[in-house]
Amino acid sequence: QTHESRRFMRKKIQAKIPHMVIYTLGMIIAALGIFLMKNSELGLGPWGVAALELQNLLEPVFGFFTFGMASAIHTYTMLFLVLIIQRKLKTTFVIFSMFLWNFLVDGFDLIVFPTFEVQHVYEGIAVPSLGFFGYVFGTSLIIISGIPGMVLEEFTCAMMKLFKGKSYSTYRIVIS
Repeated sequence: QTHESRRFMRKKIQAKIPHMVIYTLGMIIAALGIFLMKNSELGLGPWGVAALELQNLLEPVFGFFTFGMASAIHTYTMLFLVLIIQRKLKTTFVIFSMFLWNFLVDGFDLIVFPTFEVQHVYEGIAVPSLGFFGYVFGTSLIIISGIPGMVLEEFTCAMMKLFKGKSYSTYRIVIS
């Protein structure tokens, strides 16, 4: 490689560092939001409910089965469908994203806050509200970073491509 091409590559990597920082911060905040919503026991979105039900189904069978493990099975199944439809190599980065996501949710659940429990009425209002805000803000940061990170968004786009849809909002509602 020439000196000029190495300098170009170094600049390209440096330009991506802010995106990676925003992405990582978004993953941490969104995972904390999911943890808070899950442990408030007031409900999750459709994606989280599927993972929670899968955990409830498989935990008695295996003895130890975390929400993150269940989410991984659910997510990788959906990702497989996305890869078949989209046929974009870029989408495979979501595999790393979802591994990190599920690891962070389980990390908050099993390591950082293992005895977390909502005990008072005001906590019952504050905890899911903070969780929802954290999830929305975190996923917004992930989207802003430009790094593929969310299977649901990729799945929505894949369905739009497959069925030649025009409205992201409509497809997102139908999928949810």
